[in-house]
Amino acid sequence: MDWRVFRKCKDVDPETFFPDAKEGTVAHEIQVAAARAVCFGCPVAVQCLQLGLNEQDGIFGGHTPTQRAHLRRQRAHATVA
Repeated sequence: MDWRVFRKCKDVDPETFFPDAKEGTVAHEIQVAAARAVCFGCPVAVQCLQLGLNEQDGIFGGHTPTQRAHLRRQRAHATVA
C-alpha cells in the first residue's frame, strides 16, 4: 500500500507547507510552526522527508529547507568519511 495513505496531512491545504511570509519574521515562524505541528507524530514523516530531501522549498517530514540542507551535508560527509 502507498505510504501516502497514512499521512496526517491528507486533509490539510498543501499551501500550509509552503510558508509565504518573509523568512526571519514572526509571521514566517508561525507558518513554519503550523506546518511542523501537522507533521509531528505523523507515522510516515520519514518517507515524506525522503521525498522532499532535495526540495529547495516547503516543509517535508517536519523539516525546513535549512534543516534538509543540513541533513544533505551530513549525508555527503558520511559517505566521504
